[in-house]
Order: sequence, then C-alpha cells, then structure tokens
Amino acid sequence: MKTFTKKPRIEPRELRDGTGWYVLVTWGDRPSEQVGGFNAQAEAQNWIDHTSAGWVRARLDWEPLPSYDRI
Repeated sequence: MKTFTKKPRIEPRELRDGTGWYVLVTWGDRPSEQVGGFNAQAEAQNWIDHTSAGWVRARLDWEPLPSYDRI
C-alpha cells in the first residue's frame, strides 16, 4: 500500500459562478481533489470540521490503480 507523506491542505472555495461552494483538497504527492455540492461556505466548513478527517483516512487507505511508472 502506498503511503502519503504529506498532510493535505483542505479549504473551502466558492464556485466561479457564485452558485455554491466546494472543498479543495490539495495533496503534496498526488493530484488535487474537489468535494462539492455545498450551498454555503458554512456547509463546506462544516464538512471540513466534521467529515474531512475520515475522508482523508479513507483516501490514504485506498490503493490506487498501478501507474505506468510502477508497472
């Protein structure tokens, strides 16, 4: 199982068109991810405060498909 060495940066972001919010998860050693569908910044922050830790743990336990450099 691959181990990730850096803790991700997790921050709420407003959609460009202003219709909602998402959470941007920036990993140091893998592509960034977006968690979306929030109506307000407070909802996105609530997800960060109460759900993101479990979400990150699940991502760290997930074994990604082999990349070309690992074949």
